[in-house]
Amino acid sequence: SKESGKTYRRSEGLAVASLEMFKAGYFSGDPTEPYQVNAAGLNRLSVNQLAIGLQVSEANPLAGMEGRADLLANLGEALRNTEYFGSTSRPGNMLVNGISLGDAWPCSSMPSAPRAQPWENIVPFHKLTQWLCYSLMAPMTRLLNVQFVGVELLTGLPEYRNGGLLIDTGLVTLKPADAKRGLDAYRNNATVKGQPCMEVVPLFSTDDDVVVEWRALTIGFLDDLHVEVNRLLHLEGPDKLSLAQMLEAGSWKGGRELAEVSRPNTKQPPIMILSDGTVF
Repeated sequence: SKESGKTYRRSEGLAVASLEMFKAGYFSGDPTEPYQVNAAGLNRLSVNQLAIGLQVSEANPLAGMEGRADLLANLGEALRNTEYFGSTSRPGNMLVNGISLGDAWPCSSMPSAPRAQPWENIVPFHKLTQWLCYSLMAPMTRLLNVQFVGVELLTGLPEYRNGGLLIDTGLVTLKPADAKRGLDAYRNNATVKGQPCMEVVPLFSTDDDVVVEWRALTIGFLDDLHVEVNRLLHLEGPDKLSLAQMLEAGSWKGGRELAEVSRPNTKQPPIMILSDGTVF
């Protein structure tokens, strides 16, 4: 952190760097009003500026920089729709018109009979949206006493730390054919300059059936794990851990620590995901 001098890693590092970028006016098109996000600010943000703000370097690489910058630029373009966002072109009145599915992926394991509708084989996750909800609700509830309805409808986060915990503990394993396919993909990817070439793990793209099934299983098992953790800790009623608390202090942290122990050089999850940075 440029402000505190403290060192943060991975998701925490990105969060702190993003906050400091916001405070420095990276996302505002008006230098007299740095503490805001608007279309002009997002549209002028280049890959190089984003890399500087996130402190990306050869010694501190970050995958998918172009994808991240494009995502912010696309948000900037969307904010120019005055019907939804007004003349200020700032985030608000977030409405979805069904144009993009977002973090929802087709999976061949889902229904495929002739009577199945096209959407029936799509598995919705929306991990980043839910993560943002969890992150915003906690301080708003604790500091402002804002109460939210329908919190129980939020799912566990289907990402590689929670999912990695399931694989590193042996609860979930890859089918032999998929494992071989993933390892072959890793070896091919390792020939590309700058890509990992040690601590070999299976590699798949974000939309691969293996990744979609892995993420879906993660959500289901996190629900079971949540119940079991409260049972073993003898927590009931208002004392029970929420799903968000179990994720942050338990499965997510545990998944990361297991990855660091199992793969100390890369600290990567047990499955490597070829992503542009907009999902993972």
